[in-house]
Amino acid sequence: MKNTIAPELLQEFKTFFELSGMVDSPDYDKSIAYFKLLEKHSNTVSLKTIGYSAQGRPIHCCVVGGKREFTPKQARRSGKAVVLIQNGI
Repeated sequence: MKNTIAPELLQEFKTFFELSGMVDSPDYDKSIAYFKLLEKHSNTVSLKTIGYSAQGRPIHCCVVGGKREFTPKQARRSGKAVVLIQNGI
């Protein structure tokens, strides 16, 4: 399963930070929009809602799996390392 991004789309996949010249960080809505963009254009990214914050906003979990290993059971079976990156934005 090959997953490539067409050269004409590369600018679209730059992060808010990259587009700002490395001087500005995105807010919550821009961050989630970026992850949704990745999910839409990649067969290796899955964005899931795993709960809700005290403000009522969804708490998202972005899972990246080279062979679509998007569940804990699939990840364990793959034998690959599982890495959690926690990010407060």
